[in-house]
Amino acid sequence: MRLIHKKIGIWDETNNKVLVFSSINDGVDGSAAFYITNDREDLTIEDGQLILNDVTPTLDGRFLQTDATDLADLETIVDSKIKVHVILLGIDGCVQFSDKEVASSKIYLTANEQLSGNNVLAIMGAKIATASYFDANGIKSNYFNAHENLFATVKWIEGTGGLAKNWNQSVAVTIATFATGEQFLEFGDGAEFYRDVFFPFEGEDLTFSLGLVSTGANYDGDNSEIKIEWYDKSDTLLTTSTGSQPIGVTAGRKSVTGTAPVGTAYARCLIDLAVTSGAGEITVDDPALTINNSTTFTQ
Repeated sequence: MRLIHKKIGIWDETNNKVLVFSSINDGVDGSAAFYITNDREDLTIEDGQLILNDVTPTLDGRFLQTDATDLADLETIVDSKIKVHVILLGIDGCVQFSDKEVASSKIYLTANEQLSGNNVLAIMGAKIATASYFDANGIKSNYFNAHENLFATVKWIEGTGGLAKNWNQSVAVTIATFATGEQFLEFGDGAEFYRDVFFPFEGEDLTFSLGLVSTGANYDGDNSEIKIEWYDKSDTLLTTSTGSQPIGVTAGRKSVTGTAPVGTAYARCLIDLAVTSGAGEITVDDPALTINNSTTFTQ
C-alpha cells in the first residue's frame, strides 16, 4: 500500500534530533517515499479510521540523498537501532506510527541496502508486535493508523488521576474526574489542561478543537483561552497560537488554528483557564486535532 504524503517526520528523542523529508514526488534531494507492506490484507474501517488488523506492518522507506548532516543522522538512527517517532503528513490527515506521549509506540528503523549508485538510502521499520486497535489501556501501542484526528492514537477514556488518557494538567487543577466521555476539572487561576503531539512540519496548519459542555461557579470565560503552543526539540516554546475569541460560557465547539513555525518539533494543545475568585469548574469533551482547518471531526 502506498501512502500519499506531503512530508515525513522522524524524531530521535535519544539524541534530540528531528528530521523532515518532503515527498519523493518533488524529486529533490532530501525527499522520501514510504510504503506499507504486510503479510496479509486485513483492513477495517472503524470510527472513521483506516485500521490494519492482525498483521505485523512494515514501513518501507526510500530516501533521496540528503545533505551530509541529515544523512549522518539517519544512518546513526539506523545503525544504532534507536527507537524513533515517525509521522507522515497527508493531504487530509496523517499516518502516525507512534505517539509522543507513548514511549512504547516508537519503532526501530533498520537498513535495507545502500543504493549508492542512485544516491538512495533504503530503510525498513517494523512494529515489534502484531497490530491491534486499542489495548486495555486505550493505547494503540502496536499499530499504524491513518486518520484525520491526530489525537486518535490514544482513546478518549479515563487515564490516571481522573484525567483523560495521556492528557495532562497543571498544578492549578485541584480536582479531575472523567465519566461518560466528559472531562470535569475544578481549578484555580491559570490552570491548564493539555496534550502534546509530534508535528515537525513548519508552515503547516493545525486546528485544535473540543466541546464545551458546561461551566460552574467562579469560572471566568472572558479570560479563559484555547491555544496551541509550538515547541522545538529542546522543549523551548517558540510561539503560541490563540483562538479569535475566549472560550466563554456558551456550550459548543471551541477551536484555534495555528501555523507551525520554523524549528517546531511538537504542538501542545491546551485550554488555559481563569477564575474570578476561588475555584472554577468546567466540563469538556470530544477533542480533535486536524489539518486543513477542519473542526467537524468527531471521534
